[in-house]
Amino acid sequence: QTCSFLELLAALEQHCELMGMEADRQYVWLDVFCIRQSRVSDDVHHIGFIERHVGQVVMVLDPWDKPVCLTRVWCLYEVAQAKLPGSKVDLRLTMPPVQRAAMQRALQKDRSALEAVVHSIDARLADASVEADKDAIFRMIMDSFREGDDGATAAGDTLRHSSEVGDSGVDPVPQGDSVQLSTREGLQRPSNATGPGTAGGVAFERFNELVRKALADSAVALSFTTF
Repeated sequence: QTCSFLELLAALEQHCELMGMEADRQYVWLDVFCIRQSRVSDDVHHIGFIERHVGQVVMVLDPWDKPVCLTRVWCLYEVAQAKLPGSKVDLRLTMPPVQRAAMQRALQKDRSALEAVVHSIDARLADASVEADKDAIFRMIMDSFREGDDGATAAGDTLRHSSEVGDSGVDPVPQGDSVQLSTREGLQRPSNATGPGTAGGVAFERFNELVRKALADSAVALSFTTF
């Protein structure tokens, strides 16, 4: 995120107001506080389990038209976790008041502006602070969304299993036809494996479609609360 902590709070307070909730009666789980930043690769595997347990995810867009969170592979992974087949996690979008005002002005000129932001997402261009984490997620995407599988169903099983393995305290490693998240040294992503027409390219398009659909649905809800 690029917003300050105060802007983050302002975004969450506005979200509560728009949703008819009393902000001072809500509990918010913030990964930056609960995930050990010195051991992210160990703790981040719990996120899928936590999302399903809490049942709601709020993503803060800042700036609204070029959200930094949508360029981070872990954030896209969290969106996918929230919207796996069978998942009942409610995904919502919000933003600091200044960004919401800017979005309102933009939507008055072009009602599809927010939709364009969502559809510009491409996980292949996303980044992570730890290169090994990025490589691990890329491998997971290429394996679980590969051509010939039942797309989202196969992905759902693999993604859920990766979180469950992480919750058990066991270091996830590749097993059989399913590649779980791993941050071990030596895991490399082939540079030409995700291009158009390749098996990896098809896998990423399937993953992108899942994430875009989830965010598009949330964007529609956000638009209705904007006007």
